[in-house]
Amino acid sequence: MKVIKESKMKRKKAGIFAAAAAALVITALVISCMEPIDPSGLLGGFGNYPPPSAGKTYLNLNINEAVARTVYPVAPGGTITYDLIFTDTSGGGTNSVTKPGWTTGLVEVEELTSYSLTVNAKSGSVVFATTAAPITFTTGATGSLAQTVTVNNLQQIVNGGDGTFKWAFTAADINLAGGDTATLAFDNTSGGGTGTAVTSHVITAAETLNNTASTGIAIESGYYNVTLTLTKSGHNNRVISEVLHIFEGHTSTWTYTIPAMIPEANYSVTFNDPDTYWDATITGALSTYNKTGITTHGERLAASDAPPLNWDTALITETFTGWSTYQGSGGNLWVFNAATGTRLLSSINLYPKFQSTKAELTISLTAYSLPGEIELPIDSSTNATTVSIDNIYNGLPVTYTRTIIIDTTGLNMDGNLTWKYNGAALAAGTAIAFSGTNNTTMQINFKEDQAATLGINQEGMHVFTVSGGVDGTTWAAMFSITVNP
Repeated sequence: MKVIKESKMKRKKAGIFAAAAAALVITALVISCMEPIDPSGLLGGFGNYPPPSAGKTYLNLNINEAVARTVYPVAPGGTITYDLIFTDTSGGGTNSVTKPGWTTGLVEVEELTSYSLTVNAKSGSVVFATTAAPITFTTGATGSLAQTVTVNNLQQIVNGGDGTFKWAFTAADINLAGGDTATLAFDNTSGGGTGTAVTSHVITAAETLNNTASTGIAIESGYYNVTLTLTKSGHNNRVISEVLHIFEGHTSTWTYTIPAMIPEANYSVTFNDPDTYWDATITGALSTYNKTGITTHGERLAASDAPPLNWDTALITETFTGWSTYQGSGGNLWVFNAATGTRLLSSINLYPKFQSTKAELTISLTAYSLPGEIELPIDSSTNATTVSIDNIYNGLPVTYTRTIIIDTTGLNMDGNLTWKYNGAALAAGTAIAFSGTNNTTMQINFKEDQAATLGINQEGMHVFTVSGGVDGTTWAAMFSITVNP
């Protein structure tokens, strides 16, 4: 007699919804008849199970769970059960049977029978996922080899009644009671259900940024693109995008630590004369030409903003070539032109250049891939999802690029990935380029005009979201890039 080991169903504490994107593997084990032996032998070949009844065979069900990072519901009590509905399609139809509440272990069914199997995943009494289509197979005769039947992706059930949405945001510099605001916007991409339609919600000071202790807000089941918009006086708005799944009777909680708000532009330009070559007797002190209170990120300085060439010719022997943010030999010259000049990305100090030394220094920042903690990019990389762009304002002629790669190998993508910054989809341009099948690669050049227009080369942490459909279900991933002066 062949020894058959009972398979164990893998479990993760992440909640019910890891199973919604799972692969269900059904192995039909056909057990040969046994000669009469002592009782201990009746159990030895099947773990804790006796041989199947006459004319029966065992099914061994394995559920291999996937890891989901998109905002998902959590099962009440964390318990998942499965209703197994076997429909006899052999002609007579007398062997149809429903086996409710299965969690693990062997399942006994008729041998030599054609079945159509539907699997319903349940939390409590609510079915939250089911097979996209029944699985058909025929069980073998006594003594035949084991057969395997595979179904990919239990389909989540939405468009029903209400679920519950909660949030657990952490933000050190957001004070709702002090006038800061936090607003949620919901875009139901699954067409709407039969419950409470919610398109926006203003988080009140009483609710706080963490309402997990409350009853939350009721919202009809469905798939959503949800955005959180934060405002703070004297700072740029911050918009965070995410994908949200709401199931009837379940609670979905969005947990996120919000990066510090980026202050609005308030830049200054200071002209320096470290070698005291400036002749103040001509038009006054060099500080007369300093500028403060520049509130437009990416502003260009006009030719008239440059100080006149009032250098003391008795002290210098080299030709003045221009101003640069880089003190010392080398460095790019600042271009004073209101239409095409150098963009102002932060407060700067400008230093005079008296020689045309233009030593080239190129810093190439290597590509990285997002780690496999998220559903969309299944990648073995151990690199962090937070990277930095350093020394962007030092005036050196460097190449500042960052390439982000999403690995979709083996996934059935529904179309192009969508890349978002501050809640808005990014488009290809002077700073942003997409490549790869389904736009799986995005490259950002932080020195280009488009980067300044979007504000992604402003000092601070910038959060990006990438989302896409896999087998009809939308998933999302997040990464951030910190710009340092």
